[in-house]
Amino acid sequence: MGQSTPPWSSPTSVTWVCVIRYQQVVDYGFQSTLNILSLVAGCFCALGGSLVGNFQTVNQIYVHLLGAFLSFFIGNLYFWLQVVLTYRLKPRHGGGWVG
Repeated sequence: MGQSTPPWSSPTSVTWVCVIRYQQVVDYGFQSTLNILSLVAGCFCALGGSLVGNFQTVNQIYVHLLGAFLSFFIGNLYFWLQVVLTYRLKPRHGGGWVG
């Protein structure tokens, strides 16, 4: 009997959140390479979380550390890209809190 993980922490769920945010920015009429870069960074962040969770530090330390790098540093890039996108987007309804 192993522990079950919450459904919102799976890499698939994180990737769907990134895709939904990407489409939200496109629907607001702001399609740019910054939005595509943000989508790619979010998907790599989800991949990193999966690598950290699936490879133990005892057996596969380098894969685990690669996943940690993707999760923390690329994840940090993703969130800062979202800040810039929200600032440039200037949503018509809902204001800046939409992002």
